[in-house]
Amino acid sequence: ASLCYLLSNEGTISLPCQTFHQMCHETVGRFIQYGILIVAEQDDQEDISPGLAEQQWDKKLPEPLSWRSDEEDEDSDFGEEQRDCYLKVSQVSQSKEHQQFITFLQRLLGPLLEAYSSAAIFIHNFSGPVPEPEYLQRLHKYLVARTERRVAVYAESATYCLVKNAVKMFKDIGVFKETKQKRVSILELSSTFLPQC
Repeated sequence: ASLCYLLSNEGTISLPCQTFHQMCHETVGRFIQYGILIVAEQDDQEDISPGLAEQQWDKKLPEPLSWRSDEEDEDSDFGEEQRDCYLKVSQVSQSKEHQQFITFLQRLLGPLLEAYSSAAIFIHNFSGPVPEPEYLQRLHKYLVARTERRVAVYAESATYCLVKNAVKMFKDIGVFKETKQKRVSILELSSTFLPQC
């Protein structure tokens, strides 16, 4: 879901009748079906049976919530225990085609993830409040400098478009508070992200 949120700022690649989240969910389901990704448990790092993988990823939309009846015993367990699961790249199917596909995805998502992570690092030096256009310019200059010093893995991570989208995402998730002064957005860190003294 987190990657879905990041990609939603970067372009529309879903069908008009489909939400972006649905499209990402279906794609992950296909990766599991084709054996590129597998569902594993957090505790023992072992693969879960295909039944659980299908059960968790084959639904396009969440089921309606089911509530316990008031007559049920409060001490009884309700439903199955929620397992802590994650996805990992399958070691079994390391075909050349799968490796090429994973490399393609890495190259596609690499600049985006590098730009966002570099923007997060840049926040550590934030001294505000600062007008948003000025902050965008400073962040862009920082990303370009990383590219020129050959620190950046992907030169594409220094595009102004990615800078704007990273700042937009930080505003959306509450890292920045935004106020308007004379039609200019002023950014400052929300109290949660202020340095602790």
